[in-house]
Amino acid sequence: MLRLIFKYLGKFFNKRGYKEGDNIRADVFPQIGMLWSAILLVLFGAAYGIYGYYKKEYIDFIVTVLGIVAGVAAFLYWKNYKIKLITSDKFEYTNMFGKKSEFYLSEMTRYRFRGKNYTFYFGDKKVPIDSVCYISEQFSSRLKAQMDTMIVVKK
Repeated sequence: MLRLIFKYLGKFFNKRGYKEGDNIRADVFPQIGMLWSAILLVLFGAAYGIYGYYKKEYIDFIVTVLGIVAGVAAFLYWKNYKIKLITSDKFEYTNMFGKKSEFYLSEMTRYRFRGKNYTFYFGDKKVPIDSVCYISEQFSSRLKAQMDTMIVVKK
């Protein structure tokens, strides 16, 4: 049911990226469910704050602040996090705060796989890809070809 709601609410946003060939904003980015999670966290945090105001307990205000901060962080992650493929070997990584870095797939030294999340290491820098992200076929095939030659670190 929730997936159906996200699907129809996602039609209001023209860059949702559910299928290959859609007008997508990047090769890797968080799906629309992250946006709705951010909105719900902020709304529930605010509602709990109103409830806490009438209840007069300090723990309710702490929960309110944590909910709103988590909602803002989830929104920033949905809005800014992306990976764009520039050439067949070079890509641009933008973190949740909007800081951009460029990496070459051929310079990847190793990767780590935990659950459904990947972390790719480029020297002393790393690029995470979470399970909530949409990954295009083009980027996935180039990444898989490079991963076949790497060392996996499992923890």
